[in-house]
Amino acid sequence: MKKLTQNIMTKTAKAGLLALGLFSFVACEDDFQSPANPEGVTITDIIAGSEDHDVLEAALVMTDLVKVYSNINSGTYTVFAPNDAAMLAFVQTTFSLAALPTEQDAIFRINQLTATSAPLSLPQLAARLNYHVFTSELKAADIVGAQTFATVNTARLSLSKVGSSVLINTGMGNSGGTVLAADLDATNGVVH
Repeated sequence: MKKLTQNIMTKTAKAGLLALGLFSFVACEDDFQSPANPEGVTITDIIAGSEDHDVLEAALVMTDLVKVYSNINSGTYTVFAPNDAAMLAFVQTTFSLAALPTEQDAIFRINQLTATSAPLSLPQLAARLNYHVFTSELKAADIVGAQTFATVNTARLSLSKVGSSVLINTGMGNSGGTVLAADLDATNGVVH
């Protein structure tokens, strides 16, 4: 009989604790507030809003990188966004065109790419685009002297600063480039 009484008391105590726990959980539910979704302009928004990055935008859409750079939860990035002039020169060279293509022609060629197309495939284009991206935020003020950084596609990108100008790959035996607009802040990084 004594054992039966102990079992009943133990089960009653467990039931009481369970009821108390459930009551506490239900009572707290009214106080819980879902965290607000982060808001703001993303890297993709900056590129899409620019009048000088139409070809880059088409390339990001075709390679699905637009999803990565519009997702504020996928990380923080620094993007050295090639403008339309740079993208047109890339398309001209890649497709061995005699003349610089128009933006419409370059976008048409990009939209025709497949996973196996030649002379440029979608994976090759994605790798080329990711050559311009770091997986951390780097502002122009953070660049001191000449520095080399690893890109998303594991290549090396050389940056240097002369006065307030940021130079890209200028000391690597090629002409390189100059950042035209630095430090365009996004919720998921920065665009240069």
